Amino acid sequence: MDVTRVYHLPLQALRALETNDHACRFVLADTAELRRLIANADIRIDEALLKLQASGEVICFTATQGMDLLGYVWFAEKEVDPRHNTGGPQFKGIGLTLDAGVCYLFKAFIAPRFRGQQLMSRMIRAACETLSKRGFDKIVTTTDIDNQAFQKSIERIGFVMVGRAAEMTLFNRHAFCLPRLDDRVTLRRGD
Repeated sequence: MDVTRVYHLPLQALRALETNDHACRFVLADTAELRRLIANADIRIDEALLKLQASGEVICFTATQGMDLLGYVWFAEKEVDPRHNTGGPQFKGIGLTLDAGVCYLFKAFIAPRFRGQQLMSRMIRAACETLSKRGFDKIVTTTDIDNQAFQKSIERIGFVMVGRAAEMTLFNRHAFCLPRLDDRVTLRRGD
């Protein structure tokens, strides 16, 4: 069984964070810049995501310090393929359909040596500020029910859990339990 928590953040509810001494910059990365950054990093990014970035289907925000890639977070709008929201290859995944002004946050990652410094919260917050300036007013994300570190990071900046979604498999049959969220976000079964 793959159980997922569904969170949302109306961007007007974005919380401030205390400052710290960790100097990094948050950049909206294009594909060429991402390739340069990962060439010097111990972080890997799936080639399929880089292709989606190049096509304009997703955007990536990165946290960098000098030439070091500290972490990244991806966002999609409109349609989210179920493969981006799955508990593994045995599951079909849960897709999302998003109205204008809504983004889906996925594939957030911080390099192990930079964890424990609230960098994930800071990176996501900086990305949300940029997305707000681009006309987005709501961010939606999902996370494995056991991923307490990510849940703590997003709750710190104002995300609120709005439901649970689940996919169950038995003898190669898939059953879904999908909450109704609101008129701007629809969850759908993976085929």
